[in-house]
Amino acid sequence: MAGLLVPLLAAAPVRADQVLQVGNGDEPGTLDPQKSLDVPGGRILFSLCEGLVGMDAAGRPIPGAAEHWHISADGRTWVFTLRAGARWSDGRAMSAEDWVWSWRRAVTPAIRVGLPEVLAPIRHAEAIMAGRLPPDMLGVRALDARTLEVELERNSPEFLYNMSERAAMPVPRHVIEVKGDAWTRPGTMVCNGPFTLTEQVPHAYVRAVRNPYFHDAASVALDAVVWHASEDNQTELKRFRTGELHVTDTVPSAQLDWTRDHLAQALRVAPYAATVFLVPNLTREPWASSPGLRRALALAIDRDMLVSRITRAGERPAYTLVPPGLGGIAGGPDWAAWPQERRDAEARRLMRDAGYGPERPLSLELTYNGNDTNDRIVVAVAAMWQAKLGVQTVFRAEDLKQQVARMRSRNWTDLIRISWAWNRARGYLAPMLPGASNWNGYDSPAFRTAMLQADMARDEKAYAALLGTAQLTALADMPVIPLYHQTSRHLVSPRVRGWTDNVIDLHLPRWLSLADQ
Repeated sequence: MAGLLVPLLAAAPVRADQVLQVGNGDEPGTLDPQKSLDVPGGRILFSLCEGLVGMDAAGRPIPGAAEHWHISADGRTWVFTLRAGARWSDGRAMSAEDWVWSWRRAVTPAIRVGLPEVLAPIRHAEAIMAGRLPPDMLGVRALDARTLEVELERNSPEFLYNMSERAAMPVPRHVIEVKGDAWTRPGTMVCNGPFTLTEQVPHAYVRAVRNPYFHDAASVALDAVVWHASEDNQTELKRFRTGELHVTDTVPSAQLDWTRDHLAQALRVAPYAATVFLVPNLTREPWASSPGLRRALALAIDRDMLVSRITRAGERPAYTLVPPGLGGIAGGPDWAAWPQERRDAEARRLMRDAGYGPERPLSLELTYNGNDTNDRIVVAVAAMWQAKLGVQTVFRAEDLKQQVARMRSRNWTDLIRISWAWNRARGYLAPMLPGASNWNGYDSPAFRTAMLQADMARDEKAYAALLGTAQLTALADMPVIPLYHQTSRHLVSPRVRGWTDNVIDLHLPRWLSLADQ
């Protein structure tokens, strides 16, 4: 209990000119890292907590809470050595037992971990999340205070990247057992990242100040960060122009030309490993029993028109789940090479085969999180379906928190629009597997077999090739409908130093600073 005797360090004064003001999109759903799923929450949590593995300014893995690690010859046993003197943000000492407790909590079915695929490779994790085994059977143990051993069910080429993700971050047992779900509130939340939570105003902002107990606190230049909820992209643009924000969440599609002309030095557009999908609810009819119907809707969408006339920031039409080139994955469906006229003709044939036509038009509800770009995209897609297939679409616009809740409970009527970002290829395919992370009820024995074969690969080249086969197997069923692969687009003040464009669009305040005004 020596950690309890460590005096709390005096909080350093916060200099007003060293507070980074960030536009962060929708309201974060939760600041519990093990339950978090949405992008706005993730951006905040990567500053409040740190996994065994961290990320540098370019989004590459680096030592985090662990200073180094060892991997067995068969790739199934990992041993992490924690940093000496590691502490929670309240000054209490951390140990390997904190990680054991945290991960057991994460896989407990009642927690409903937001990103279960992160911990799924660990021995018994999937069985525990399914309720078939108790959490203390998880393949993780503390060898001593600084040494954590992790046993995997199988070789996992992506496990190192997983160790930086939210679901693998530590949570403080000594706080949670006293405060319960209230542990994430300002003044109560304790974690181990470069910043610590001090204030949260719903639908307004989240504020955090530099954590003096962070292992690399001396290199953190900013005194504080404020993440502003900015659900209205036009308002966010105005706040940037008046100097209220140093960084925007995005740039409205309708304002791209104006920003290129007037804010060219601030505009940052870069490739982004993220795909926008429409996801049919396969627990409901007609979606569950009609892959032809799903394929018809997919074929009728003119993706070139979407990216050239609406998004207009270098996005790429999406015919695959995995963004092209990520992890060396190659190939796509045959119809990706067809002219749009041929796709439309095939879509009409499939609609007739599914029993729909002028005498029996298909009606559906499309749920999405509303903003400038998404509003225009769903209207355009619905117009294509109406003109080509006679489909009647009703829109349901909700905030991101509502959407995440619907996805977790599979509680939407027909189709839901999502954006999925992951730093490795398997993360785009894992939600098609049965289990805790499954999006929409899809289950294919052929796809499961293809993924198992990929997971058994012993080198990166074979792994990529087998993941490509698994992707094509899933696409034959069209369990989800890819629309386009995104780019990141931000306005970044010239005062911000250290900004590095990267494919995961993660810009940790730990690596940023503000130049003098």
